[in-house]
Amino acid sequence: MGGTCKDWKANTCDAGWKKGLCLGDKYRRCCLRCDSTCNSNENWWDINRDSQCKRASGVCKHNSNRCEGTYQGGKCGGPSERQCCVPTSTGGCPLVVYPQTSYVRGYNGQAIRVHPDFVGSMNKIKSAAVWCDVKVWVTHSFRKQGQPLSGAIVIPASRSNHLVGHAIDMNVQSAHGWCNSKCLQAKSDKGAECFINRIIADGLRWGGNFNRKDPVHIDDYYNRDIGQYDSVFRTVQNQCN
Repeated sequence: MGGTCKDWKANTCDAGWKKGLCLGDKYRRCCLRCDSTCNSNENWWDINRDSQCKRASGVCKHNSNRCEGTYQGGKCGGPSERQCCVPTSTGGCPLVVYPQTSYVRGYNGQAIRVHPDFVGSMNKIKSAAVWCDVKVWVTHSFRKQGQPLSGAIVIPASRSNHLVGHAIDMNVQSAHGWCNSKCLQAKSDKGAECFINRIIADGLRWGGNFNRKDPVHIDDYYNRDIGQYDSVFRTVQNQCN
């Protein structure tokens, strides 16, 4: 079978999971091997067949994977088991939890919380990661105003897009290793450089191009419209923890 025993809650397996084959608790399951053909198919489907799911602000993956939302059929390329995981908001807070995949994950298992209008940008980030064959580790997404920020490399902006769920901070992992802020700014990793160039070409802003360099940052320039920004700011800061 060629699988690997992993924590089902913390990992995504493109080929799917099998229960009852691993020692440990109920969340330790067999992640089936995704060979070169499987990876090639995943990349092709993501680029050419997953647009309906992306329009629904979802992510396509094998439905044996965890989905922080609900699965919907008929919106993804590939077999019937490959379905669209559509995120859902919790309580009165309009933010959603972006579904984690093999290419975009929350660092140390943290949830990726974004505004629904930023999900399309997250899908662009995922598509760039797939295209460049890198993994994006999200270190920060939405945050409350005044929230202590560990590991920050610049002083947060007063109208930061993080405060409205329209930005992430990240590191990139490629075949060459881990690419942190220094590596990202220097573009010394070819996979990371490919990823950065791809997201810029897709209309997103990269913090490495800011006057005050912030190479781990990606946003959609939501704060260019102050009226729009302030309206969303009041909503999410009042309703979301």
